[in-house]
This record gives sequence, structure tokens and C-alpha cells, in this order.
Amino acid sequence: MSKSYLLEDDLAFLKDLHHVKLKSTESDILNQLSELKNQNVSIGNLGGNFNCELEREKLEAEKADCERLKQLVNDGTCELDAAEKQLQQLENSQEELKLDLKYLGTQVVNRQQELSKLKSQRRPGSRDKRKLQLLSNLLKVYENLLKIKLCDSSHVADKPKNLVYGFIYNNSNTYVKNFCLPLTGDAWHLLTPAARLSWSVDCSDDENEDQGLKSKVNK
Repeated sequence: MSKSYLLEDDLAFLKDLHHVKLKSTESDILNQLSELKNQNVSIGNLGGNFNCELEREKLEAEKADCERLKQLVNDGTCELDAAEKQLQQLENSQEELKLDLKYLGTQVVNRQQELSKLKSQRRPGSRDKRKLQLLSNLLKVYENLLKIKLCDSSHVADKPKNLVYGFIYNNSNTYVKNFCLPLTGDAWHLLTPAARLSWSVDCSDDENEDQGLKSKVNK
């Protein structure tokens, strides 16, 4: 086969290939134009109801609503976190109060037990006996130090008739001070120890002492 024959075959093949590729490319372009035309027809069928500016404004409003809802969600999340934190603090305080209440309850029980123990150890009337013993001891001390005279003011001139005057002397019969009490049941009760210690309750037995008492009362 000659060299010129090969070149002719190659040129024929290239021409056929170029023709097929070109037809295919033209077909693709025509299909794309047809699709674009169909899309334009669909958009055109919307008529006057389609307004790009209005649709854009609607989309912007929806976007703003989404942002607002997003902010509300964020705020709600923050409030929820704060509420959960406060709830945790309240739960901790409740636990502390429970512990304090338990401790106080234990203290009350202990004090009640101590009180019951003290009551069981106290004998009936023992407190009164101790008071009488203490009073007796005090009276013995006063008996060794002082002597008391009582004077009824009913026979003393210019003095109320409802008072009892008392005069305190030491062992050397030296006047120390005087006192007075109303003639009531309580007063006589208070004067009972003094009457027991007095060596001259009735001042009218001795005229000289009676005059001395009268002069002291009148002062």
C-alpha cells in the first residue's frame, strides 16, 4: 500500500469524526435552548401575580422572623439555665435545712432526756426542804448579829394606823436602822422571821423603851 493512499484514508476518517462531533454539539445546544424556552414559558404563565420585589420582601420578612425566633430561643435557653441553677441552689438549701432540723431535733431529744433524768432524781418535797434549811441557816446568822424590835403604830401619834415599824439593833443594843411594812397578810408573813428573832416584840411592856420607840418613829 502506498503512502499517499494512507493519507487519504486518514483525512476521510477525520472528516467523518468532525462531522459527527459537530452534529452532536449542535444537538446539545438546541436541547439547552429548548429547556430555557420552556422555563421562560413557565415563568411567563405566572402573569401579573409574580412580583420579584414583593417576593424578596417576603423572604426578608421570613428571614427576620427566623432571626427573632432564634433570639427568643437563645433567651429562653439562658432563662432556663438560670432557673435550673436557682433550683439547684434551692435544693441545696433544702438539704441544709433538713440537716439543721435533724440536728435541732436531736438537741431537743437530748434536753428532754436530761430534764427527765433530773426530774427522776429529785425527791418529792426535797426543794422545799432545802429552802427551809437555807432559811434556817440565814436566821441563825442574823440571830448572832442583830436583834429586832417591832412596834405597832396604832398608838403612835401622827402616824398611819396600818403600818408596823421595826427597829434593828446589834448585840450591843445599839440602834442600827428602822423599817416599816403595811399591815397585810404578806407583811406579817415577811415579819415572821423577825418576830422569831425579836427579844422584845411588844414594846408596851416597858414604858421607857416604849417612849424611845415612839420618839424614833416620830422622827
